Amino acid sequence: MKFHKEFLFGVATSGHQIEGNNINSDWYDWEINNSDIENSELACDSRNRYKEDVDIISKLRLDVYRFSVEWSRIEPKEGVFDKKELNYYLDLIDYLLSKDIEPFITLNHFTIPKWVADEGGWENSNVIDYFKRYVAFLIPHIKNKVKYVVTINEPTVYIGMSYLTGRWPPQKKNIISAYRVYRNMIRAHNEAYDIIKKENGAIQIGIVNQITDYSAYDNRFIWDVITCKFMNYIRARLVYKPTNSKSDFLGLNYYYQYKMRNFKQDLDYSLGKFEVFGWPVTPQGLYNILVRLKDMYNKPIFITENGISDKNDRYRKIYIEKHLKSMSRAIDDGVDVRGYMHWSLLDNFEWAEGYKSKFGLINVDFDNNQERKVRNSALYYSKLVKGLKNG
Repeated sequence: MKFHKEFLFGVATSGHQIEGNNINSDWYDWEINNSDIENSELACDSRNRYKEDVDIISKLRLDVYRFSVEWSRIEPKEGVFDKKELNYYLDLIDYLLSKDIEPFITLNHFTIPKWVADEGGWENSNVIDYFKRYVAFLIPHIKNKVKYVVTINEPTVYIGMSYLTGRWPPQKKNIISAYRVYRNMIRAHNEAYDIIKKENGAIQIGIVNQITDYSAYDNRFIWDVITCKFMNYIRARLVYKPTNSKSDFLGLNYYYQYKMRNFKQDLDYSLGKFEVFGWPVTPQGLYNILVRLKDMYNKPIFITENGISDKNDRYRKIYIEKHLKSMSRAIDDGVDVRGYMHWSLLDNFEWAEGYKSKFGLINVDFDNNQERKVRNSALYYSKLVKGLKNG
């Protein structure tokens, strides 16, 4: 494996999943009123322990930290901005910079303020103006501190979980509502791009999409091959195509690959599988997607999430190594990949699954005051990155 000297290795989190006490978000309200869902009141308590978390990143000698700013903290009531919460994020950014760690900021990672949700959330076209106002308030405060901004995380995942399967708030199952949300998210990204560029044209802006690769079990079954090609084409276009002219890079979240057999999708567990979610370890899919995105868009790419739910830390080392090898192979084949952020820094609140999944390089003991313990796979990742840089 080889990577250029400017390549960024790091980790990723999201605010609601780690900070705790995010009382003004739509998710917090939903958790309180849903007895089947665990509550994120404390989460990892990173709101109070962010320096400890950043120190861990620094000791692991990583380059970049992707985290989200919680809109519901910044604007807890319509048109009312909380300077104290703003200062929390500014302090986090400054502390990262003091440790020579690059902040990689996401402006919206699934959650929205309760007051936005009460007005219809992303389904209401007014949300575009609300999001623009939030962006216009925040960006002037961080424009000289950050180089990379993600507007929205995984629109298709959010739409699928919240408006098609109904597992996440607002728990709808309506394809028309889903389309409205998709349309509004795309417009919000495109208009936020112009706001950010007006403040600082040097900031690199992208949107993050989670893509699953589809591959036929047997290429002799031509209809499976055609189905896979169609699915891969659609997945690569849904988010990136309508935002292409307003994106400086593509943010890619990759976790697993589907195998197609007789028009049915299945999973390949030959290298092991995740706990809780039951996902497989399939690094070839990452290579396939990276090459596909190069052919379609030819833009810089950041792997903004890639990780494994592995409580006992059995597969994480091989998962990281094999995915980095797939990424390196794609780079050798001409793909402009500029960074890799492992999901996640910490075991966290994993949405509807609560705390059962363990994605963290750092084990968080939720029964013992959120105590942090560095897993062996984190040390392995750090050692691997050090070797790749020195090589």
